Amino acid sequence: MHREADRTSGLVLWLAVFAAVSVPHQAQAFGADASILEVAQEGLERFVAGDRAGAYPLLERAAVGRTENAHVYLFKGAHEREQGRTKRALDTFERGTGIAPKHVPLWLELATTRSWLGDLEGALDAYDRALSLEPMHTGAHLGRARVLAWLGNHDEALSLYHDVLSREPRNTEAINGIAFVDRADRRYGDAERRYLHVLQLEPENEEAKEGLEAAREATRNRLTTLAGLAHIHGAQTDAVGEAELSHEVNARLRLSAGYGLTGVTVMRDADLAGQRANTTVHRASAGLGYQIGEAHHLSTGYQAAVRPDRVDHAGEAGYALQLSEALSTQLGVRLYFTAPVASLASAGLQWTYRPDSFVMLQGFRFSDHKLHSGTTAALTLRHQWNGAVGTKLVGAFGFHTQTGYQGTVLAEVQLRASRNNAFFGRYEYFGAIFARSQVLAGVEHAF
Repeated sequence: MHREADRTSGLVLWLAVFAAVSVPHQAQAFGADASILEVAQEGLERFVAGDRAGAYPLLERAAVGRTENAHVYLFKGAHEREQGRTKRALDTFERGTGIAPKHVPLWLELATTRSWLGDLEGALDAYDRALSLEPMHTGAHLGRARVLAWLGNHDEALSLYHDVLSREPRNTEAINGIAFVDRADRRYGDAERRYLHVLQLEPENEEAKEGLEAAREATRNRLTTLAGLAHIHGAQTDAVGEAELSHEVNARLRLSAGYGLTGVTVMRDADLAGQRANTTVHRASAGLGYQIGEAHHLSTGYQAAVRPDRVDHAGEAGYALQLSEALSTQLGVRLYFTAPVASLASAGLQWTYRPDSFVMLQGFRFSDHKLHSGTTAALTLRHQWNGAVGTKLVGAFGFHTQTGYQGTVLAEVQLRASRNNAFFGRYEYFGAIFARSQVLAGVEHAF
């Protein structure tokens, strides 16, 4: 934490150094009657020349005399902090901002020092004062975003980082900051890609090196299980269950495997006599996703549904293109290896307006190339309200030549109990010639 804070601090300090002294003059000894202005000037010149030990007593004397030269407090506090006297530095910066309340570098140093001492709310106040004086100050925006991230306010932190990148696309502090949030939210693949981007811009960036190593060592497994009841209106209620395990091999490659089962009411001629026969459908799936560069993502998968009388197979492939930081598009196709072979093609546009929150519009076209076809449009809204609560709503409507008009509504609520565990509940309704609804509850565990 200190290393990140000190980077901006050091930049501010040396920018101020060059602004502090404009006309050097020969050093001299000062008597007791020397003016505070002269003492301050000599102390600043010695500090800039590298004689910090000789400069400090002069800066101390000027500060005691309540000089109005803001750089005296700036350099004195910086030296105290370097020597490990952080509380003394805090007093110096607070005194300096009281005497020179419009001096932005002093407010930034005060913010940094407060964060070192764990006063993150106080650090935010100091950054706010700096931004009230200089609203577009990049260092203040970066510092404020960093503290917000430490406090767990990831959404606001990311907003500030993205604001900086909109003005300075190659700002590595902002990219590192977003990667830090990605790691905190367990988006390790995203974090790894951002750190690699920083190292392309600055091969010796220590923060990116350390972050990349941490992201690669982080746990990358996620297990999702759910169970519930499915009801076909006019028929019976069946049990359903699913489980999926995913693993991030690295920043580019992701693997997944799933299993599910459903108790199905099988309609036979005997149903005319009011009798029904029950069986269970087992489903298995496997998938692979691969990131190419920063903008392209490929995916492929296989699914099998095992019934008592047959096995249905399906394969799918997809492509996603990241058009901008917030906008992406997806194309996909699924083939059902039945008789006759059927296909489902899809296209979608997604707008991600905040982390884990997006709006997606999709279109689907189904055809078995002989008898039946159908077209469906779907709208998905995923919103992360805070670090603990997220919701998802899906609405779909379309027409199929076999079932006529059909619609689907899905609602899901997710509650994150801890960093590694989340619980969610889901309700889904499908209406066509027959209506089917299901209620599911599940757990997601990262390890």
